[in-house]
Amino acid sequence: MEMPERSIKDEIGDAAVELIKRRLPREWIVRDQSKDYGIDLEVELVEPVTRRVSGIVFKVQSRGHRPVKWTKGGNYLQPAERRHLNYWRVFAVPVVLMLVDVGPDEVFWAPGEEAEPGSCGIRVSRHTRIPDTLPQLINHILSRMDAREIRSVLYRLPALARRYAQRIEGVCQSDPWCHVEDDDLRETRDVYHEVMRLGRAVGLTVADALPWDFWLARSKKAWGDGELMMSGTHDELMLYLKSFYDPAFQKACQIVAAEEVTPDNTDVKSFVEHAVSGRYETWAFQSPFDDLTDAEWSPFERQLKDRGALRMSFLERAR
Repeated sequence: MEMPERSIKDEIGDAAVELIKRRLPREWIVRDQSKDYGIDLEVELVEPVTRRVSGIVFKVQSRGHRPVKWTKGGNYLQPAERRHLNYWRVFAVPVVLMLVDVGPDEVFWAPGEEAEPGSCGIRVSRHTRIPDTLPQLINHILSRMDAREIRSVLYRLPALARRYAQRIEGVCQSDPWCHVEDDDLRETRDVYHEVMRLGRAVGLTVADALPWDFWLARSKKAWGDGELMMSGTHDELMLYLKSFYDPAFQKACQIVAAEEVTPDNTDVKSFVEHAVSGRYETWAFQSPFDDLTDAEWSPFERQLKDRGALRMSFLERAR
């Protein structure tokens, strides 16, 4: 009678995942992933002294071997599918590849998004053994999260520039005794904080910047308690903000201009090209929807129709 067989590959894979769990700090929270799309585990950091959970998570792709065939230089090129590499790069949290040698029970790691140039593989060093390099692993996780936040701030540059231009327009042209409407004041506050975030993202010193509450107090001191802010103080605030915005904007443009073009940064790079050179340049990338057949478009049109959003059905027009 034929019966299913458990493969050596499955045995090594399961052993690798269990070994990773044993090698990570006991206080860390390790969660299995119910479906494997190139991700095997989710790990949450826990502060070792206070035992407080941090909310800082990263994903793990496990690769087990028996044995790992290291080069003389102490490296191993772990093959990875292109679709998984692309998935790891766009993931909202860092992805770490963990290479497991189930013979001597050793675990090594490498950033999941750093593919070896010219290949579909990630190079793992024998010098990254866990737990010996846990501080480096934690630093990598935190650095990747900081980098994603910085990139997010930079990519909002076009929207910030438009909002800032609207706030700075008309400064010193209105009656200083006019009060600032609530909606305008909220918009100014948001722009103020966003400019400070941009400054921090590009490496400028903004720690000594006057906080938002200072301006509310200054307006009250100068003009009385009747309104939250008068135009005279608002003009001062915007002129003060300009001294931070201008260098931050210039530095952000330099950083964005130096980046390679990707689907994620096309809008901000187009904006920077236009802002710096006066010419508007766009980049086009192949979309997964570009080559859909009529049959493949049909379920999307049904979804639009179900939500009351369908206005032009080219499928019906074709019939």
